[in-house]
Amino acid sequence: NTPADKYYNATYLVKLLVRCVANGGNLLLDIGPSGDGSIPTLMQERLLQIGEWLDTNGEAIYGTRVWRVQQEGDIDNTTIRYTYSPSQSAVYAHILEWPTAGKLFLPSPIASDSTTVSMLGFPQSLQFNVISGTSGIIVVFPNFNPSYPISKHVWVLKLTAVS
Repeated sequence: NTPADKYYNATYLVKLLVRCVANGGNLLLDIGPSGDGSIPTLMQERLLQIGEWLDTNGEAIYGTRVWRVQQEGDIDNTTIRYTYSPSQSAVYAHILEWPTAGKLFLPSPIASDSTTVSMLGFPQSLQFNVISGTSGIIVVFPNFNPSYPISKHVWVLKLTAVS
């Protein structure tokens, strides 16, 4: 029996999933049944937690492709991963760390007059500012605690009409 502290937590696994998909890959988890055919409880919990995250953010994972930029942020601590959905005509910015300043600069998206920004699981569009003369937008995050049940682990911005 493996001790519980040797298993990755759900946040780590969701971030791993996002990193894999943003780079064009798939995630394979090694979850095997025990001798009696049952899935260990801790593994069941992790699968359910990932599934809960996908209930809110699945459109940013399923059927997506690699965007022209896969990641942004600090070299050692990438905080933004991107995916693209041809069927939604949307770019998804996966935010791996909640921005403590309440705003986040996305350097690569180039906004148009019809650009919209929303957060999956949040009912209203988000405000954003375009930086004139350059690519990039500054997104204003909703004023709430990141433990609010919009999402856990990773937050996803849906950007439409960007290049």
